[in-house]
Amino acid sequence: MRPAIRPRAALAITFVVAGLAPAGCAARSNIDVPATAQAAACAPLRVTSVTPDFGFGNLFQNYGDQNLLGLHWTGGDGTWSARLPDGQTLWNMGDTFIGLVHPPDAAHPAWWRQPPQTPGSQSWFIRNSGLIQLSPAQGGLITSTLYRISPGGSVWSWLAEPGPRLRYGPGAAIAEPAAPGSSRQVLRLFNVVISDRNRSRYPFGFDVGSVVVTYDLTDFSRPRSIVSLPAGPGRDPAHQVFFGSGVLTADGFTYVFGGTANDTQMSAYLARYRTGAGGDPSAWQYWDGGGWASDIDVAAPILPYRVGRTGVSPGYSVVRQGSTYVLFTVAGQHGSDIGPIVSYWACAPTGPWHGPYAVYQPPQTAGGGVTGNMLAYNIHVHPEWTTGTGLLLSYDINDALPSATAAVIEADVNLYRPQFVRVKLRPVRRKAPHARS
Repeated sequence: MRPAIRPRAALAITFVVAGLAPAGCAARSNIDVPATAQAAACAPLRVTSVTPDFGFGNLFQNYGDQNLLGLHWTGGDGTWSARLPDGQTLWNMGDTFIGLVHPPDAAHPAWWRQPPQTPGSQSWFIRNSGLIQLSPAQGGLITSTLYRISPGGSVWSWLAEPGPRLRYGPGAAIAEPAAPGSSRQVLRLFNVVISDRNRSRYPFGFDVGSVVVTYDLTDFSRPRSIVSLPAGPGRDPAHQVFFGSGVLTADGFTYVFGGTANDTQMSAYLARYRTGAGGDPSAWQYWDGGGWASDIDVAAPILPYRVGRTGVSPGYSVVRQGSTYVLFTVAGQHGSDIGPIVSYWACAPTGPWHGPYAVYQPPQTAGGGVTGNMLAYNIHVHPEWTTGTGLLLSYDINDALPSATAAVIEADVNLYRPQFVRVKLRPVRRKAPHARS
């Protein structure tokens, strides 16, 4: 979440794994999930307990502090995850620091890093990266960072920038069949294209497109394909819809959540495709309020923004628990990122969504946190790491002031690393309707 550092162009690059281990007429469908029998079994779910998961947070902290690993991830945001078929987990990360960190000293009360622009600095700043975490059976340690490096030694983003003052931001990820019915699995990243061309209106950049990035599971050095999705309706970035906040599969479909991510009054939207067809934009359908259409221009929100009542923030996520769907987000809108994490529930991914219900006030942001401007964002659920202690939920933290962000997260590396909590969900009784006299 800071201006890009763009290295000098090179004729060739080398991929690096740092670590120990390797528009037209719209067709429309009214088919929806879950089926009636499933909906009947749907129960309202609320979070009944929240416990910080320091052990999971320490995995990232310990990995980031391991200078013996050389050029590796030392901090960043994003923190979307996908379980791979071999049991490992891929973490799709956003703005990332690569390099070394330094222990506390007389001038620095916490672990710190040199600013990347400092001569002789052993730190780089890139716009996206990946992390590989071993399977639970293998110990669950984070072992590898995915990025690229030029022949001259400059560190580059894992996914190359698509153009001048453009970059790929991370999104939800999933391993799924390469095509419907295929036995071959691929990794799909639902990323966004971010522009830095209007800093006065969007100091951290604004979304200009959604893309589906497909990787072969045997080669994360370069994507097999990158395809663009339409962003309609209209040309004003504040009203365009971008997908990649969350992803889940149900009854033969893959559902991808998104929203009006450039709008401070953000509404949630939903798209779907037959599982395996994610790399084919013509296979995508968009919820229009009553069914599924192939034209994004008729898309309707599944959770509209209503002043003081409902809405989502960029990086919200959705999980299916039995026949109930639960959505986690920071309350309301961009301006509320310092506020609490809240949840909604529904009996179908299309809604209707009930809530919001308070979940958790991140202690790092209470009262503005250590800087007075700390915010929490990217509220992600990681169902692949669910245990008896509850669902794993992560959130990113950073300073909200663009002018202060760099100094804050360089002076204390832990202020730009993901935080984790465990949440337990329990059914709650529906309120009986008021009797009419």
